[in-house]
Amino acid sequence: MNVRDPFNIRNGSLNRPPIATWKSSRGSNPPFNNPNHNLSPLHHIIRTAATATQSAAADLRDKASEAVQSAQHALAEAAAAAAAAATTTLDDDVEAGQKKKTDDSLPPKDKDNDMSSFAVPKHVPSFTNPQRQLEDHLWAASSSSSSSRQRSSGATTAASIVGGVQDLLSPNNHRRGGAALPMYKDKPYMYPPGRDGWRQRPLYRRKRTCGVLVLVVVVGLVWWTGLFAGHQGRAVTKLNQWGWLNQEAGESGGAGRGRGKVDWLKRRERVVEAMELSWDAYERYAWGYDEFHPESKKGRHMAPKGLGWIIIDSLDTLMLMNMTSRLTHAREWLSKSLTWDQDQDVNTFETTIRMLGGLLSAHYLSTEYPNLAPIPDDKLGTLGEDLYLEKAKDLADRLMAAFDSPSGVPYASVNLAKYKGIISHADMGASSTAETTTLQLEFKYLAKLTGEKEFWDRAEKVMKLVDDNGARDGLVPIFIFATTGKFQGENIRLGSRGDSYYEYLIKQYLQTNEKEPVYREMWREAMQGVRKHLITYTEPSQFTIIGERPSGLGGELSPKMDHLVCFMPGTIALAATGGLTEKEARKLPTWTKQDDADMQLARELMHTCWGMYEWMATGLAGEITYFNIGKPPLPESAPHQAPAEFDPAPDAEWRKAYDVRAFDSHNLQRPETVESLFYMWRITGETKYRDWGWAMFKSFMNYTAVADGGGFTSLTNANKIPPTSRDNMESFWLAETLKYLYLLFSPDDLLPLDKVVLNTEAHPLPRFDMGPLFSTGWTRKARDGEGKIVRPEATMADFRPKEEGGSSFAQGSVLSMRGASSYYSRQEQEQDREHAGRPVRRWLDSFRRDPGRHVTPASVMNTAEDRHRASMVGTRRSRDDSAPPQERGRSREPRQGGGGGHYFDMHAANVGTANSLLSRELKGRHLQMIAIGGSIGTGLFVASGKALNTGGPAAVLIAYLFVGCMLYCTIQALGELAVTFPVAGSFSAYSTRFLDPAWGFAMGWNYALQWLVVLPLEIIAASITVSYWNPNLNRAIFITVFLLAIVVINLFGVKGYGEAEFVFAIIKITAVIGFILLGIVINIGGFPDDGYIGGRYWHDPGAFNNGFKGLCAVFVTAAFAFTGTELVGLAAAETQNPRRSLPTAIKQVFWRITLFYVASLTLVGLLVPHNHPRLLGAKSAADASASPFVIAIESAGIAILPGVMNSVILVAVISVGNSAVFGSSRTLAALADQRQAPPILGYVDRRGRPLVAIVVASLVGLLGYLADLDQQSDVLNWLLAVSGLSSIFTWGSICLAHIRFRRAWAARGRSPRHLAFRSQVGVAGSWLGLALNVLVLLAQFWTAAWPIPSPLPSAPKGGAYTPPLSSAPGGVNEGAGGAAAEPIHSARDAAQNFFLQYLCAPIVAAFYVGYKLWFRTRVVRIDEIDVDTGRRDFNLPILISREVDERRGMPRWKRVYKFLC
Repeated sequence: MNVRDPFNIRNGSLNRPPIATWKSSRGSNPPFNNPNHNLSPLHHIIRTAATATQSAAADLRDKASEAVQSAQHALAEAAAAAAAAATTTLDDDVEAGQKKKTDDSLPPKDKDNDMSSFAVPKHVPSFTNPQRQLEDHLWAASSSSSSSRQRSSGATTAASIVGGVQDLLSPNNHRRGGAALPMYKDKPYMYPPGRDGWRQRPLYRRKRTCGVLVLVVVVGLVWWTGLFAGHQGRAVTKLNQWGWLNQEAGESGGAGRGRGKVDWLKRRERVVEAMELSWDAYERYAWGYDEFHPESKKGRHMAPKGLGWIIIDSLDTLMLMNMTSRLTHAREWLSKSLTWDQDQDVNTFETTIRMLGGLLSAHYLSTEYPNLAPIPDDKLGTLGEDLYLEKAKDLADRLMAAFDSPSGVPYASVNLAKYKGIISHADMGASSTAETTTLQLEFKYLAKLTGEKEFWDRAEKVMKLVDDNGARDGLVPIFIFATTGKFQGENIRLGSRGDSYYEYLIKQYLQTNEKEPVYREMWREAMQGVRKHLITYTEPSQFTIIGERPSGLGGELSPKMDHLVCFMPGTIALAATGGLTEKEARKLPTWTKQDDADMQLARELMHTCWGMYEWMATGLAGEITYFNIGKPPLPESAPHQAPAEFDPAPDAEWRKAYDVRAFDSHNLQRPETVESLFYMWRITGETKYRDWGWAMFKSFMNYTAVADGGGFTSLTNANKIPPTSRDNMESFWLAETLKYLYLLFSPDDLLPLDKVVLNTEAHPLPRFDMGPLFSTGWTRKARDGEGKIVRPEATMADFRPKEEGGSSFAQGSVLSMRGASSYYSRQEQEQDREHAGRPVRRWLDSFRRDPGRHVTPASVMNTAEDRHRASMVGTRRSRDDSAPPQERGRSREPRQGGGGGHYFDMHAANVGTANSLLSRELKGRHLQMIAIGGSIGTGLFVASGKALNTGGPAAVLIAYLFVGCMLYCTIQALGELAVTFPVAGSFSAYSTRFLDPAWGFAMGWNYALQWLVVLPLEIIAASITVSYWNPNLNRAIFITVFLLAIVVINLFGVKGYGEAEFVFAIIKITAVIGFILLGIVINIGGFPDDGYIGGRYWHDPGAFNNGFKGLCAVFVTAAFAFTGTELVGLAAAETQNPRRSLPTAIKQVFWRITLFYVASLTLVGLLVPHNHPRLLGAKSAADASASPFVIAIESAGIAILPGVMNSVILVAVISVGNSAVFGSSRTLAALADQRQAPPILGYVDRRGRPLVAIVVASLVGLLGYLADLDQQSDVLNWLLAVSGLSSIFTWGSICLAHIRFRRAWAARGRSPRHLAFRSQVGVAGSWLGLALNVLVLLAQFWTAAWPIPSPLPSAPKGGAYTPPLSSAPGGVNEGAGGAAAEPIHSARDAAQNFFLQYLCAPIVAAFYVGYKLWFRTRVVRIDEIDVDTGRRDFNLPILISREVDERRGMPRWKRVYKFLC
């Protein structure tokens, strides 16, 4: 029996014949709906049992109803009586109806024994519960409504079947339209789930629904209170509790004064809350990552598996602030996830001070201060007690590879997995002086812990090498070569790249308990140098500042002061007192007046540094501050008195002394100022330093906190409210800034300064005694009063770097000579002082050679005896790590045999060509004018007439658009390469680096020859142009004048070239714009003589001439007319700021193409018919009478303007000649420095001019005197043929180099977004440019092999210059198809014509094949391409964010203008 469905109602089998299937049929009527149907015996038995059961249940229900009625005495009597009557009537009707139906249905023979086989169910529902009355009424109502709905719809569902059963069982209720509650009302299996309205309760009466809602609310409240969030939610709640920020919003820098006693421990707890918020945000969103971006809530790895950059840097901060749970999590990550065995290049300095210093500090604090954030794994005797030291030792073993340089000065980077030091990819291979001398505290302490003396010795040797350079007055340049140990350059500053050298001098002295006096001596000498050369005072407020000497101690003082310099006040005070309080130190017998002066200087500098914060809108200092100083600046001894307080008024007088420029207004959460505040408070006890620190902390809380508990971020612009964020939380925010704030508000006995020394990343290390194992292993050399090493026998030879075995490519080269020897700089300074009053003598001295100046700073060719040196450190990095060291970075193993074996050192070539040492004197305006108007000459103004005659106006327009598109793509690619890798001298560097060294050599000489040939041709063209006014004048006179003018311009250096081109370009731009306006007027009938012209000449004589071949010939002419546009990339290497200037200049190329060529030549085609007789009768390509511009003007009857246009043509010719000397001289000098040309061509004088190369180019210009000879035509024809196609090869090489550069860039996993400038047309544009260059070469080949038969008119009498039709760069002689287009009468004439126009191709091939066979080079593979060496580091995130801010602040019209221009 089915207990859950005893009547088989769910199966629909009630009253079904035995043979019927159990599957119900929706289309059949149940048998009990047929009154004539004969009931089976089984049916009678069931019906009888049901009736008996219902009768018993009715009796029980009656008794229950009486009990309920007596209990409800509180109800009204009328209501009670009505309820009782209703109940009695309902029960009687049910009982009577059921009994009557049962009696009528059962057969007579079964009436007496119908209960014999029935058993009462065990689970009988309660019929006496008073709730049943209400349920009965509700059931009746819902049943009635449901039945009516089912009947109205005609649906025969399971619910209707159940209704029929109930009607059968309870006919009386059915007749009354009601329904009693089913017997098994707690198990209504067949009722539809609420859809039909059955048993459907309101939501608020549903237990499950209400329970779920209550549960959700409770869980939400629990989550909100943070019970389940653990430590991850604590800081978020505390951020909402920072009401103290609002309470103290009115406090200024003197917070706490006049307010009674300040609870500094409570303020310290605020710092702890900030640390918790910062750490928890990192833990929540970027756990294990090396960088954290709090606003975007994501992290980024610096290595494939992460280096723990933030975690390790923050370990000792967690310990000091007693954050045990967070420290436990960090230690667990170190134990399980940290590995140093990763193929990743890391910065030696940063990894040492942050990672190694952090681990050593954690080891020190966990052992010496076990009660600070105690965790079980740190206890003595446990398995993990040496975790920090083990990780530190493993890391130090890998970092030791940095010291494996020829000199012992550490390399800038290290590959952790390969244990390999890596030379710097920037700064000509030099390492930062500060970075190489800020490793000593960490390695010395590790040596003390492990007993491994090598750590001590290798770190200490660096200090000796630096000191042996004999820096004047103890002030060292900011770069030093790891290969030679010599300084590079003369830039002196205490900011970036120079700061921590001075910091570690005094801290090394203190670390060994003042047992190494050599470092104190070096510190004191440096302090005297700072006072003598760098200290000055502002105007008008007389703040004390530390400036810079970017040109050496003999140069001008720059009033620039990095925020990094603000470490100096605290360090000066620390050095004066040795870590004691000032009061205690003054009692010592060693206290001197100099110590008094040092403490006063520390106070003054601290005052200035705090002013950097007060000056800013947010109260947070910018990265760099400039100051207003006198000229000349006041010496350190000058009397001065700065204002004691900072007036908050916006126009306060003291504000005039400060100047934070827009690009320097970012705040990186740096710690230097609060570091000095901490030292100054501990040493002087003056409360104002604590007050300033509290004000700084509040500014950080107000302006750098990220919403939703995201931590804190650095700022892009801290000088506006609200500030612009950078979405980056620096690791030193946790490691230094918050730590120093915590210590500033802590008691003095926490990390006492006479017991510890903090490294430059604020990691505390102990002072210790050296013991018998360690000692200072070097002594200083004798010095004079200025700190210079005394060398009575010193000669120039003493200062030249020696070539020793194992030295690198940089030794013996200008890499080690520039700035490495102070001999030359001091000698020059003395001579400058001696000749200060003799300007002529000084001018003559400027032509003397500067041994430290070269166009490119390294040679790349080495002979067989140099093989070992280059294989040691000069090899190019390659992914092929299995190759032996001597084969890495080379195109092929050098040939054996004799002494003539050669090889090509790729890395040396990259270093040598990617960094320019020429003077950077070109400004943005120069570069823009060079881009838009430079080198435009007769190719546009005169030779376009021949192109018009050859192809017709439509062909000219199509060809110039075609080539303009090609060149635009090419220049965009060039701009990306030139900004990323500034190149001096030649574009061949790109071919060398990204394609093949042999192709780079061919392109270098190809480009040099191109410009060498142009100069005499342009001078000849200028002399012919003058003949327009007086044809009887001797041309030699003007050739002399123009040649001298061009040479003099270039002798003024790159600035003279830039200024000249600026003026020339303005003249050409003005002329072209004027012609366009005039041409429009002429065309529309502005002059009555001609009337409206319109497109008349496009119909007669026609838009095309000479068919498709004519169009191809114009392609070639158009390509030559654009020659010289690439000079903008060459000039970028001598530009002050190519990052900003070059992109703007590149955009000008679009206007050059549109304005100069397309617009002007369209008008020329409308105004001059292509069969005009003067276009055919040109005496030369510089003959102004054949210029279509002049013809168009003269046709309108204007008498004066043709002469004006001829003057413009003369200016254009001189401009191209000027560009020819500039381009050829730089290219020749670069080739010489790479030993690809005679070395004498690399001579660079003291003004940065490649003097010998300029002279050589000028001498080639003497060929211009051939203009008056009878056979000058043949000579110049062949000269032009040498380089006729050189521009096409150059442009194609640029496009292909860009394509391969992008592939190599992507292969390194880098995005184009990381480039300082991106081509607007991308790689697709370079492919298009390359394809179009190839098409031009094919077109030139076709027109050269099968030229258009167009004989030239005979030369005039007197031996006048008969023009070659080959095209000079810049368009001196851009004929229709290239060189001599004389009538073809024989095979000899055809061959001669072909080579005159296509000779450049076999010459380039000869250069390429010859060099390749000699040096055995091969095409550079993608995985071998070096995309780092020489790449400019522009701090792109800051620059890009600044540019975005600038664009947002611009009006719409200006944004459109900036996009286009």
